[in-house]
Amino acid sequence: MKVSTKLAGILVCLLVVSGCDSDEEKKATLEAARARNELARVRANLQRAELERDSLRERLRMLREVCDEVEEELVSLLEERDEVVGEADEALGKIDELAGKLAAERERVKELEGQIEELNGTIEQLEATVAEQQAAIEQLRGQLERDVGRLTEGAVGEPNEEAVEEPNEEASEEEFE
Repeated sequence: MKVSTKLAGILVCLLVVSGCDSDEEKKATLEAARARNELARVRANLQRAELERDSLRERLRMLREVCDEVEEELVSLLEERDEVVGEADEALGKIDELAGKLAAERERVKELEGQIEELNGTIEQLEATVAEQQAAIEQLRGQLERDVGRLTEGAVGEPNEEAVEEPNEEASEEEFE
């Protein structure tokens, strides 16, 4: 607007200075027409510049909104990351704790396996002892039956039941345990 006012002022001055000469008048008219054309071009450029400025302002506003949204999302993601890192640290602590407990339990299992081996050895010894004692019992029964048979062959009449007592199997087995 200031430019167009200045150009109009220049045109008026040119017309006044030029006088009424037709050549000069034609020049002045021609200059005025050029000035008007220039003014129209400047106004068009100004209008385009204002439209572009408004468009750029709108784009800037939209970019700021997007930037604000991205910033909020970033803050949210950082908070979420911090939570996840905290949970991961807790999980690692629990894993370390459980690994320690597992190592202790493995040691305990090794101790128990050693005790089981000892007990199995003791059981095998006891089973061998029981087998030996059962064999001895069977041998004593056989000997007892032979002795009872000899006594009954040589005796006249009924054998004396009081004289020979049969061993109590339960009592002799309890003695060996």
